Amino acid sequence: MTETARRDGETERRQDRETESTERPDGETKTTGTDVRASTGATSSHGGRRDETIERDGRAGTRRSAGATRRRDGFSSLASIDWKSFGLNVKSGAIDEDGDAVLEWENLPPLVQISHYYPKVTYDAKSVDEEAYGEMIKQLRNILVTGSYYYGIPRLLDPTTVPDSKRYILVEIAESRGQIVTFAIDVTNVYVVGYLVDNQRYFFNEAQANAPDLLFTNATGTSPDRRSSNYNALESRAGVTRENIRGRVADNVNSFVIADLYLMLFVCNNNPTATTTASSTSTSFDVSHLQLVTQQQQQQPNLLGVGGADDQPCRHSVEPRTRIMGRNGMCVDVDKFIYSENNPIVLYPCKTSDFKNQLWTLGENGRIRSLEKCLAVSGTTPGSSVVIHECETLDDTAIRWAMSYYGELVNAHSGLALTAKDGTSSSNLTLEKTDSSSFQTWKATNKLTPVDVYIHGKNNQCIYYNGGSGVYTETCSKGKQQWRLYPDGTIRPKDWLDGCIEIASLSSAENVIYIKAGDCSGSPELHKWFFSHDGAMAG
Repeated sequence: MTETARRDGETERRQDRETESTERPDGETKTTGTDVRASTGATSSHGGRRDETIERDGRAGTRRSAGATRRRDGFSSLASIDWKSFGLNVKSGAIDEDGDAVLEWENLPPLVQISHYYPKVTYDAKSVDEEAYGEMIKQLRNILVTGSYYYGIPRLLDPTTVPDSKRYILVEIAESRGQIVTFAIDVTNVYVVGYLVDNQRYFFNEAQANAPDLLFTNATGTSPDRRSSNYNALESRAGVTRENIRGRVADNVNSFVIADLYLMLFVCNNNPTATTTASSTSTSFDVSHLQLVTQQQQQQPNLLGVGGADDQPCRHSVEPRTRIMGRNGMCVDVDKFIYSENNPIVLYPCKTSDFKNQLWTLGENGRIRSLEKCLAVSGTTPGSSVVIHECETLDDTAIRWAMSYYGELVNAHSGLALTAKDGTSSSNLTLEKTDSSSFQTWKATNKLTPVDVYIHGKNNQCIYYNGGSGVYTETCSKGKQQWRLYPDGTIRPKDWLDGCIEIASLSSAENVIYIKAGDCSGSPELHKWFFSHDGAMAG
C-alpha cells in the first residue's frame, strides 16, 4: 500500500497494481478497443515493467491517465516515454483538477495497445571483446535462472507453466559486416527458435506453433521454409563441422560445442509431481552439465549442451542415468556385477556392453543408485570403503551425496570425498579428505572417449609437448600440439597418455603458473585444470 497526495490535501491509501507486461520484441502496436497501455516503470533484468492505463476523456485527440498515474509526477513520467518511436506525437500535457495527467496528441491514430519488449541482450561481434562476450553470457544466465537448482545447476522454466509473455529472450548480435541479427531463444530449453535479419524473419522447426504471433511481428516478410536448429542440421547447412571451428580455449572438440558455450548449460525443469519417477524406466543420456564449477569456471570437457545428444531438445527427465567417470577415464563400477550388501565399488574401464553395473541414477534426494541399490559408505573416517547397499536399510547419512563445484563427489554427512587412490583397474574406491586433486574429480557422462583438442592462446600460439617434461608454445599447427582432456581434470599429451600437464612453479609477483609435463600417478593436486570464461587455464 502507498500514500497518494491529492490536490485537496487529503490522503488516501491505495493498492499499487503491478501487472505482467505483454512482452513484444519490436514495439508492435495493435488495435485493442478503448485503452492504450504504455510502460513508465524501470525495466527489470527480466524485462518486466509497470503498466499505466491511458483512456479517452471524451475530448478529441486526448488521453487521460488513470490508476497508477494519479500523481503530480504522472505527466513527467508519461512525457519521458519516447512516443515518437511508436509513431505518436505529444502536442501538450497538463495535470487536471483530479491530479490526473492529460496528454494531447497530434494526428491521433486509432486506439492501440503498445506492447513491451521481450528482454534483449546485445553483443557486438565486430569488437571480439572477451569481457563483452562474458557479460552477454552473464546477462543471459541471469534472465534464464529460475531460482531452482539441481545438483547446483540452475533449472530452466517449466514449459507447461511459463506464459507466452515470458517465453523468449532476444539476442541481438552485430556481426563484422555491419549486419544486425536478432535471435529468439526459448527460455524453457535454450533453443534458438527464430531470428530476424534485414526485416525478414525466419523460424526453426523447434519453434512453438504460436511463435510467429509473438516474435518479430513487425517484420515485412516471413520465410515459408523451416529447418531444424539442432547442431547436426546447422553443421549440414554451414557445410562445416564443429571439429573445424576454432574455439578460444580448446579446438577440435569432438561433438561438443565451442568453449564458453558451457556457460549456457542448464537443467531441464520438470513437472514437480514427477520427481519420484523410477529411474529404471528412464533412458540413459548425457548429463555432463551436472559438473559446472561456477558461473565463471568450468572443468573441460563438460561442453555438451542441454538434453544430451546434439539433435534432441531439452528432455524433462528428473533423475538421469549416467556413468560416473574419473581417474584415467575409468568408471565407477559395482564390482563383478554383484549386488549383495557391502560389495565394493571399484574403478573399472568403462564398458560399451553389459554395463548396467556402471549406470547410476542421480537422485534429487542426494542418493546415487544402481539397479535401485545405493552408493553407500561403510564409515565416516578417511579410508572408509564405498559399497553397494540396499537404500532403505541404511541411515540416510550413509547414502547421501553432493557434487561439489570442483567435481568432487562428497558424502554429505562426513564431508569426505569419493577417491580413486589407486588408478588401476578393479581398485577399490574409498572416502578421503578433500584435496582438490585429480584422484577426486568425477564427471557424470555417457560419452566414453576423452576429447582430443588443441589449446591455443593469443597471437595464434599453441601449447605443445616436446618430450620429457618440456611444455612450450609455438605457432599453432598440428602434430605434438594435440592434447587429450580426461574427465578427472587432467590434460595429457596425446603422445604420452600417462603424463599430465602439471604445475612446475608459481610466481606470485607475476601472477603466473609455470607448467611442465609429469607422470600422472604422482602429485595429483598438481594435475587438475579448469578453463575460465575469459580463456584462462587455471590449476
